Amino acid sequence: MGGGEGGCVAEGLSLGYRAVGGGISRDPTQEDIGITGRSLDSVLSRTKITVLLGLVAMLVTAFAISANAQSTGYASYGTVAIGEAQVGKPFAYGTDGPDTFSCSGLMRYILRTSGIDYDAPWTPEDYLYRYAPVAPGDLQPGDIVIYPNWATMYVGNGQLLNANEWQGVVTYTPMAYAGEPVGIVRP
Repeated sequence: MGGGEGGCVAEGLSLGYRAVGGGISRDPTQEDIGITGRSLDSVLSRTKITVLLGLVAMLVTAFAISANAQSTGYASYGTVAIGEAQVGKPFAYGTDGPDTFSCSGLMRYILRTSGIDYDAPWTPEDYLYRYAPVAPGDLQPGDIVIYPNWATMYVGNGQLLNANEWQGVVTYTPMAYAGEPVGIVRP
């Protein structure tokens, strides 16, 4: 079958093509790409529109995620997930993961791994001076709840995630059992 050869210039991009059996092919060595009845310019325009719509969708999604992260101070559920992945790992004084954790070491690991703070405090009370205070009524998952010499993370439903010295592992503790916190912060 004979075919005519030609070229198409689209915004500085030159594409060689030739008509092959009622379809269009980029060059004689490639198979028919099955764009029968359409001009290459039409196909390129539709492709550009599809790519542009995809980029717009990605930007809108990224903006929505960013807006949510800014409204809560950070991506709270991401930090909770990082912390919950450590449940059951052993408690050890002065360690910040990935295999063993102290209470503040667990918070350091979560904040470092999530990219929020690569140099989070070692001392639980230092969190109170480093991050924004939160009123108890505004408590959200991912907030750090500080007790005397004990740093925990609120994960929702009245539960605290913590490296628990008495139980010897990273575990959950009901807030009702933990007592009155010294303060609550949101990194």
